[in-house]
Amino acid sequence: MKKLLLALSCVVVCTSALAQPAAPRRFAKPELIDLKLNPTELFRQATGPRAAVSSEGPDNAFLFAVAGSTSAAGGLYFRSEVTLVNNDTIFSQNVAVIYFPSNGGSCSTATSQALRLSPNTFYVWPDFVNTIFHTSGLGSIVVVAVDSNGNFDSTGNIDGFSRIWTPIPGYQGTASQSFPSVAIGGYPGVQYIYGLQHDGAFRTNVFIFNYLPTGSSAPRTFAINVVGLSGNTSSLSLSVGPCSLGVLSLNPNVNFGATSMAVVPPDSAGGWFAFGSTVDNLSGDNWSVAGRPDLIH
Repeated sequence: MKKLLLALSCVVVCTSALAQPAAPRRFAKPELIDLKLNPTELFRQATGPRAAVSSEGPDNAFLFAVAGSTSAAGGLYFRSEVTLVNNDTIFSQNVAVIYFPSNGGSCSTATSQALRLSPNTFYVWPDFVNTIFHTSGLGSIVVVAVDSNGNFDSTGNIDGFSRIWTPIPGYQGTASQSFPSVAIGGYPGVQYIYGLQHDGAFRTNVFIFNYLPTGSSAPRTFAINVVGLSGNTSSLSLSVGPCSLGVLSLNPNVNFGATSMAVVPPDSAGGWFAFGSTVDNLSGDNWSVAGRPDLIH
């Protein structure tokens, strides 16, 4: 009876404790700090053996596969709104943010900055690439928790979100596309992209961020096999330099309809991530899809 009463007591106490609401994140401006950062070394420390899956929670490192600050046709100007979060409720967290431009072709082309996030806070930049890196164009961003010496901090508890947005000329509104944070993965196999569409009404782009830091400047050539619901198929390829973002547009004259894509790496190494994006040619409505690994085979 005594053990039963203790067990019941524990259930009540534990349930009450679990039911307590989490402390809300506070809005706070992070502090720019001066840290010597080595992007290649941070990659080596942060990647390690990880599963290449979308990040479903906080981590000590993650990436935004597609980001930028760039003009486009029709008077549009796309910029990345980025949110960074420090989930630790007690300690501040230093983070290294590293920007790799599209077609940069080398890890040495990275631009980096260090920030200090206060405990239990978040901050939002409407135009992160321009504000933090003082540059324009399209690329990818890696976010890594670091210590006071600029080395990888495996105890970091950080998170984030990104979307590319633009005002619509002639309208009182904006259009945007989400590119959420994803885990830095080491999965070496095929990644699949589902749910996109490409025909006379929609156009599709494929993005591959090759973030494998090696001593070579040679690009990796990825095969992209497209199967359309219309019955049309296509075998394409995209060469992407190290620490660089590559972009491939599907042929506008081919009607695929709804598509399934398989992105195949040229080697047995991981260190890359695929993303697909579809845009409505008339309204500008759009959506993006992260590559998903086949973890069974």
